[in-house]
Amino acid sequence: MRVCETGQPFSGEKYYPEYDIWRDMMVVAVPGGVLVTYSDTTAYHKAQEAAHQQAQLLHGILKGVPVGIAVVNARRTATDDHRIADFSIVRVNSLFETVFGPAAAGQALTAVMTNARESGLFSRCILSFQLNEPQEFEMSHFMADQSAGWYRVSVSADGDQLILAFTDITELKRAQLTHYHQAELLSSVLDSSPNDILAFDAVQDADNRVVDFRYILQNQAKRQRTGRSDEQVVGHTMLEIFPIVKVNGLFDEYVEVLKTGRPFRQDIPFDYGHGSGWYNVSAVKRNNGMVLTIQDKTAEKEAEEKLRINQRQLEQAFAGLKAANEHLQQFAYVASHDLQEPLRKIQSFGDLLLNQYTTELPDTAGDLLRRMQNAAVRMSALIRSILAFSRLTTHQQPFTSVSLSDVVAGVLDDQERVIQQRNARINLDALPTVMADAVQMQQLFSHLIGNALKYVHSGQSPVVTLTSRLIGGAAIPETVLLATAVGRQPAAEFWEITVADNGIGFDEKYLDRLFQMFQRLHGKTQYEGTGMGLAICKRVMDNHHGMITAHSQPDQGARFVVYLPR
Repeated sequence: MRVCETGQPFSGEKYYPEYDIWRDMMVVAVPGGVLVTYSDTTAYHKAQEAAHQQAQLLHGILKGVPVGIAVVNARRTATDDHRIADFSIVRVNSLFETVFGPAAAGQALTAVMTNARESGLFSRCILSFQLNEPQEFEMSHFMADQSAGWYRVSVSADGDQLILAFTDITELKRAQLTHYHQAELLSSVLDSSPNDILAFDAVQDADNRVVDFRYILQNQAKRQRTGRSDEQVVGHTMLEIFPIVKVNGLFDEYVEVLKTGRPFRQDIPFDYGHGSGWYNVSAVKRNNGMVLTIQDKTAEKEAEEKLRINQRQLEQAFAGLKAANEHLQQFAYVASHDLQEPLRKIQSFGDLLLNQYTTELPDTAGDLLRRMQNAAVRMSALIRSILAFSRLTTHQQPFTSVSLSDVVAGVLDDQERVIQQRNARINLDALPTVMADAVQMQQLFSHLIGNALKYVHSGQSPVVTLTSRLIGGAAIPETVLLATAVGRQPAAEFWEITVADNGIGFDEKYLDRLFQMFQRLHGKTQYEGTGMGLAICKRVMDNHHGMITAHSQPDQGARFVVYLPR
């Protein structure tokens, strides 16, 4: 109608939705009407629409796939050889730009991926282009945060173009590196062990019975001990290398470990080709196999055997020494006892001579006879002391509750005549009741109090003081701790009993000699005695798991200190 009214022609396309067709029309005025000509363009539009849909689909795929994609064309030199100098980017997806940065069409590949040549990407692209064959490889690339990333790259040729696909394998690579480092660490730990460490997989038959074990790992100690490298061991079986385990029963033990899951551990003799030795073998189940740890115990076993031999020799020597000591003590007792009889006869005959024949003997003979009698008295005292000393070992009595106050009271009664003659003063504190041998306690205090009354200057009145106190912990002297087994116990307590005097004293440099047998610090004529008293005191304290010591200076008195376990 518009063409008729205006006479102006019309041309254009028209879509008829009711028929889903496209028409390319031309309308011109003619006398009495219009002339309409058209051509069907439906197929063209359908093709355009399909192409658009495919483009949209491709865009969606490129955007959605977790793969960086780039399409590139080769750039050749203008020289006669027309070699490939670079590649021009035709198209990339968003993931590619996220990883490698923005990339515009026509931009050089090496400008976008600055490490394309160093990473091997560029050479692989040329190779794929020239051979028209796909290439696959792995390359590293530093991310935007400067952390290292890894990609699996696929390069394929499509006519004059190359399609590059980059798959992120960074996590996989990191996991592989972690596994590698863990394996390297495990290998270092295993190789640093002085023990042999091996891992096996079970070899089973058709009925699932374990018929062998296959080596899968050995450490450096095992390599050195057997002289076999990993190539000589890994992949081989236990019975192939050590068939003896089938004979000595170890193989059956290993099978039992696999069946029950219970570990096996045992010391066994074995020969690795360098002579027989002792080894501690420990097997632990691991999945369908086991881990074997072998510790060389040869030196330890040899040391144990030497220790057993030395122990037996020591026990034999101790038994011999004990028997000899018992014989010696028995001899001392018998000898001391038997010597008294002839000595009593010497004294009796001497007394007869002095009483009946004094007037008939010359003065010189009488003097010699008196000296003989005095020597016999000293000899008798010495024999009694030796007899008393020997009785401390051969005639010990079970310990009972003993009041030391009563013991000392009895000693003072025995010494009453000496105390009165010398005008001695005794200062006595309350003394404890202890578990002890009453006879030996009497001997102890008899000698200590007797020495305090005896060793004083001529004309001096003795003053003897006895005190006691209970001590424990830090108050116990170190010498007592070292000298007694009781003192080393955590809750040990001792009665510390002191016998002090105002006598002649002694130089403490002689302290180590003071408690030995027959030791005297003064002449026989000056002070009577046999030199056995303090030796008896020491033996008494040894028998009671205690200790005796002394403190003194010349002419300043002496303090004898007794430590009795509570």
